[in-house]
Amino acid sequence: MMARCGFQCDRCPMFDGNIKDQKDRAVASAGWRHYWNLSVPVNDVRCKGCLEPRGEGYEYPDKACKIKVCAEDKKLDHCGQCKDYPCSMMSQRLQYCDMVIETNLARANDSDRAKFLEPFDARKNIDVARNMK
Repeated sequence: MMARCGFQCDRCPMFDGNIKDQKDRAVASAGWRHYWNLSVPVNDVRCKGCLEPRGEGYEYPDKACKIKVCAEDKKLDHCGQCKDYPCSMMSQRLQYCDMVIETNLARANDSDRAKFLEPFDARKNIDVARNMK
């Protein structure tokens, strides 16, 4: 399940379907802080993904994600379908994700790479989706 911006929601440790107990919440919270410098309180770890209707589903880090709104307004499944891809808004997201992934890839163990880095390689995920036409 790919988000509008190219994140793979179903692989995210905060995605509701991946949380079985409080330990999973704690692992997700710690990983987001460690790799992305985002403070997500353990009890707030939850997300249904941004494919849910507006105002529902997406919890962190931005319930009012402008990328989600833009793609929905244009009736796109993801930004890679847009004639303006990558726009300035998406370029900022891609650059940030690229930087975080590059900075952390070598130091992350296999499990953390799979949970906290690979699902958020938006550039790669969108490129794959664009080539599946």
